[in-house]
Amino acid sequence: MVWYHFFATGLTRKILVVDDDADWRQYLRYCLDDLGYHTIEASNGREALEALSRESCSVMLLDMRMPEMSGEEVLQRLPDDPPRVVCLTSAPCPRVLAASNWRCCSNPSRYNG
Repeated sequence: MVWYHFFATGLTRKILVVDDDADWRQYLRYCLDDLGYHTIEASNGREALEALSRESCSVMLLDMRMPEMSGEEVLQRLPDDPPRVVCLTSAPCPRVLAASNWRCCSNPSRYNG
C-alpha cells in the first residue's frame, strides 16, 4: 500500500503552497500536514521563486492571480528542474482553458461569478 510505505519509511515530501490568501494557505497547510507532507508557504510569486532556490519541492500549488508576480509569471521563471505544478484559480474552467493548453479542474467553492 502506497500510504503505508510513505509513512513507514519516514519519507518526507515537500509541497510549496503559493497563494496571497493567508487563510487559504493555512487551510491547505493543515490538510497537507495531516497527510504527512512538509509544507512550505509563499505569499506571492517572488517568494515562491526564492523558496524554490533554497528548497527542493516535489509539488507546488500555485495561485494564478496574485499581486506583485502572477502564477503565469512564476511558471515562466521556474528553475530547470521544477516541481510538479498544480495551478489554483477561482476563474471558471472554460476561461482558464481558453487562455492555456493546460488541463483544469475548477474550484466552485471559491468562484464568485
